[in-house]
Amino acid sequence: MATLILQCSAALLLCGAALALPSKDSNVRRAVTPIVSSTTGYGSLDNQGLNRDSCTSTLWSNNALWVCRDTQPVTNGVPGFPIVANTASFSSTPSATNLQTLVLTSPQGFGTPFYPLEADECPPFGLCSDGTRWVGWPDTAPVVTFRGTNGEVNAYAFIGRDHLSGLATVNMPCYSLYHVISQSVGPIPSTSMDASSFWSTTQIAYGSAASVVNNGFVNLLLLRDPLPLLINIRKAYLYGATPNGKLALARAALTGFLGSLEDRSVYQYYVNGAWTSTAPPAYVWIGGDGFPDANFFISTAPNPEGPWTVSQKFYSGSVGTGSLPAYSAVAHPSLTDGTGNYIFLLWVCRDTQSISNGQTGGVSVANTASYSSLPNARTNPQPLVLSSPQGLGPLFYKLEADECPDNGICSDGTRWVGWPDTGPVVTFSGSGGVNAYAFIARQHLSGLSVLNTPNYSLYHVLAQGVGNTSLPSTSVDISGFWSSTQIGYGSAASVVINGFAYLYGATPNGKLAVARAALTGFLGSLEDRSIYEYYVNGAWTPTVPVRSESTIPLPNTSSVQGTIYWSPKWQAYVWIGGDGFPDANFLISTAPNPEGPWSAPKQFYSGAVGTGSLPAYSAVAHPSLTDGTGNYIFITWTKTAPDSQGNDVYDQPLVRVDWQ
Repeated sequence: MATLILQCSAALLLCGAALALPSKDSNVRRAVTPIVSSTTGYGSLDNQGLNRDSCTSTLWSNNALWVCRDTQPVTNGVPGFPIVANTASFSSTPSATNLQTLVLTSPQGFGTPFYPLEADECPPFGLCSDGTRWVGWPDTAPVVTFRGTNGEVNAYAFIGRDHLSGLATVNMPCYSLYHVISQSVGPIPSTSMDASSFWSTTQIAYGSAASVVNNGFVNLLLLRDPLPLLINIRKAYLYGATPNGKLALARAALTGFLGSLEDRSVYQYYVNGAWTSTAPPAYVWIGGDGFPDANFFISTAPNPEGPWTVSQKFYSGSVGTGSLPAYSAVAHPSLTDGTGNYIFLLWVCRDTQSISNGQTGGVSVANTASYSSLPNARTNPQPLVLSSPQGLGPLFYKLEADECPDNGICSDGTRWVGWPDTGPVVTFSGSGGVNAYAFIARQHLSGLSVLNTPNYSLYHVLAQGVGNTSLPSTSVDISGFWSSTQIGYGSAASVVINGFAYLYGATPNGKLAVARAALTGFLGSLEDRSIYEYYVNGAWTPTVPVRSESTIPLPNTSSVQGTIYWSPKWQAYVWIGGDGFPDANFLISTAPNPEGPWSAPKQFYSGAVGTGSLPAYSAVAHPSLTDGTGNYIFITWTKTAPDSQGNDVYDQPLVRVDWQ
């Protein structure tokens, strides 16, 4: 037998059906022109007593999955109600020898939408009280990224958030990403929304019009090793509609065993004849239809010169009663975060009182919340207005039953407070929906002296719709989440990054300790203590330490009130805080990791102090007021000045600091 000796300059050899490499010309793919050979009619689909609008299908496990639009029950040939915006069924696959009508059956019968509507879409059926309707109409089948041998299927769908009046579109829809999963043969797949508004209104909705997955694996044979390596090179090609009625294309590398489409970093976009990692934007025009109305319209285009879509009304404002009822309908993109999604900033403050003619009055509310927009550009600095849709009312973080509610003032003259030292830990934000948590100390005071060693309760902060007409709801999820013998992780500072919430708490010696929680699930819950790890003696451990543990304080940190955030500019974590009452000196420290090592703090700013009994304190930073580049930061501190009765009036200066 002859021996074949290969002399190779590369360590890897691509192995396929044949070892011969194709020539350059033969490897070029060209479009073909299909020629019809014959056609065969199978009759209409048998929908088993249901009246269905258009349907799409895809091979699922051992059958075909059909996803259809508007579906109604039919009785004696008459369609009934409700109309379900989208439903799913199974069928067998037709064959050339069996020309029978194809039957669509659902093992779960007729029910709620296959792709459930979101909280602000008038669920479960999308019918709103004003006569409008939300629909989740699928234009294509789910994108299947994995099929197992026992009926397991992993897939995704991009569904438009369409709001209709009749058949007229009320909004410019964004598109949410749904996860479609089967664990076995038989039941209809489960669906859940993975990312609300995955594609914004200014982007192409890739994957909503059509998709194709190349199931290519390449065997890489390492010549020095007899075992071949199976390398996944699959990609999902996702098509979306452009404003001029064409298709645009993106592709996503299907990494991992199941091939996830959730990570935007694996996407590339076909722009100007080449693949790029930057999603193409859309140009947006917003304006009115003229005097005397306040109707707002929107139109988009892929290029400044167009083609522009037909403008659609998305808002109607109130008009005045004067001679000029309404005009000058304009948009203000400079007041947003630059992502194309409008932003409201939530402020949570400590003791709050009403002021009239410069005089404080009424009961001091231990904590309140308000909204603001983003600050003006530094070329036109103006005071930032904090407004609350509920005015001065009940506490934002409500006191518990044993804390002398509603205002914490007890009959013996003592007081319970729920003073927040940092903002809520936001674990999810999208389309106006926000999921967040706060760790609040249960402090019992006599004057300003703390009577107890406080424990810390976990509050749930939830917003379910776009707008600033109501504050988020809050509730005590777990009273005493951290006991009085433990660090109040999350009560001093927090930063959410790379799938973890890093939570900082004060140690008895005035330093910071840190824990982290893996953000599992769609919303990223912080309620399960089993997902927490604690930084003790230079390593992460699942065992919660006691407050007195000597190896948990982080060197060069301070538990004086401050803020921690990630800076893209410096590629580092940043702590900004003060050196303590009664000064307004601001210090900064950085670290390559959330746990450190932290640099020695250095002073970079000193603010004016007040003339009241509390000259200055609460030196904090506000990264949420910036554009996220890390090139600058906003800082505030609290100072007081006496009113005519000698009572302290709080003042919070806002300063922008630009870095070199």
